[in-house]
Amino acid sequence: MSTDPRPTTRKIARPPLPPSLVPPLTVKDVAAMLDSSVSHVYHIVRDRLIECQQVGRYKRFRPEWVEAYLAANHVTPVSTDPPKPVQPLGKRLGR
Repeated sequence: MSTDPRPTTRKIARPPLPPSLVPPLTVKDVAAMLDSSVSHVYHIVRDRLIECQQVGRYKRFRPEWVEAYLAANHVTPVSTDPPKPVQPLGKRLGR
C-alpha cells in the first residue's frame, strides 16, 4: 500500500480515431496551407486543441481538421503556385 496521501488518478483511455481515407498532413503542409511558420501552427494547435485531442509534436494532422479550422476562421487556403522571382532592391534594370 502506498503512503502517498494524494488521491490516485487514472487515465481514461480514449478510443482511437477512425482511420481517414485521406493521407495525413504534416506540420509543414499545414504551415504551407496557412502561409505561416511551423511554430505558428503549433501555437494554433496549442490554443485550439483541434479535435479536443492533445496533438503532439510528431503526430500528423488530418486534412479535415485544417479545412474545419480554415472554415471556422473564414480563411481561404493559399495557392500552392511557386513564388515569382522578385527584382532585388538597388539593382537597375537593363544592366
